[in-house]
Amino acid sequence: MVVDRSRRRASSRTSSAWLDRLARRGPAWREAVLETRLLWRNPQTRMALFTTALLPIIGTAFAFNPLELAELRSMSGTQLLNTTLFPGLVTTGAVAIYYGQNLFSYEGNNIEASVARPVSGRHRMEGKLLFLEAGTLACFLIPLPFLLLRQSPFLIVHSAFFLYNAGVVVPAMIAGATFNRKALEIDQRSFSQTNFSGGRVAVTFPLLVLPFLFLFSFDRLVLQFGGVAALGLLSLLALPVWLRGLTRLYDYNRHAMLRGFRASRE
Repeated sequence: MVVDRSRRRASSRTSSAWLDRLARRGPAWREAVLETRLLWRNPQTRMALFTTALLPIIGTAFAFNPLELAELRSMSGTQLLNTTLFPGLVTTGAVAIYYGQNLFSYEGNNIEASVARPVSGRHRMEGKLLFLEAGTLACFLIPLPFLLLRQSPFLIVHSAFFLYNAGVVVPAMIAGATFNRKALEIDQRSFSQTNFSGGRVAVTFPLLVLPFLFLFSFDRLVLQFGGVAALGLLSLLALPVWLRGLTRLYDYNRHAMLRGFRASRE
């Protein structure tokens, strides 16, 4: 299977050996490592990596915002929405939202080889989950030291939405990606390459909006952000159920993906 469309050499021997050790941990790890190598070795996916890394780095600026906890408590639902959308949902969910929406499409030009590999649908979904969960954790950790050092009230927002993104948004993005039908060029650099799919929007959009309903429905921080965190934590505990559903959805959609990716290359 081709994962490198560029003319540049692969990454250093040290990083390659480290990834090889991870790949030996099992089939799901091999799938996650394959996705990591595809991400690192190609211009378009490296551009996506740059963008997703930039968002949590920008999010560290909120640690230096002079906002007090009392001010956060006194905000209305609309004010909380405007204040927490970026440092909450976008910052910790950057990998899942920006990169995850194009899963499978980056393999679109070689989708036949990808599907024909002797790897079960379950292991493919486990690998995608592992990859996006690791990326979500990285987005959480980048601003964390600054938020702790400054004792910023945004730590509440950051932590609650991390749990929500890890538990709900990550599997939802994978589910939505199974409706992708357009192969993306991974040997180009562009900020605008993406897929539009009605199926993906129907799966992911309600779940991206859901946490903000807590902000409008309650007037106490413990209920507003506690509800978001609890929902994410419950979904994390239900990942085995998510995995069964994702495997069935992938098996159901993979032939349609094949047809769509072939048509988009013609």
